[in-house]
Amino acid sequence: MLNLDLTHEQLVALAHASAAARLERHRHQTMDVDDVLAMRRLAMIGDGLTHMAGNGAINTVRLGAAETATLREALSEWLEGVERRGWMRDDDREAMPVVRQVLEACGGFAGALA
Repeated sequence: MLNLDLTHEQLVALAHASAAARLERHRHQTMDVDDVLAMRRLAMIGDGLTHMAGNGAINTVRLGAAETATLREALSEWLEGVERRGWMRDDDREAMPVVRQVLEACGGFAGALA
């Protein structure tokens, strides 16, 4: 179980990045059952982050091993995609350093699964 105490700014950035990653990952893909389940898991995590960001306060996010892996992978993919793309939307520009900071502070969440 991973417990993260996240600020409002961090919640907003992670929610943005997870939603963008979900869209990019599944945009032009024919999906099988596993893909649909992965998309739904990421949607659930992103929706939870968005909901928690709505109160404007610090929140503790608790993620199990599967959710931690899903979020870590999506955030990493999103960061790589934004950098590879060569251009950024304003929301991406604001979220990118925050997402990178959260991933680095958590060691990419690597220690959370041990």
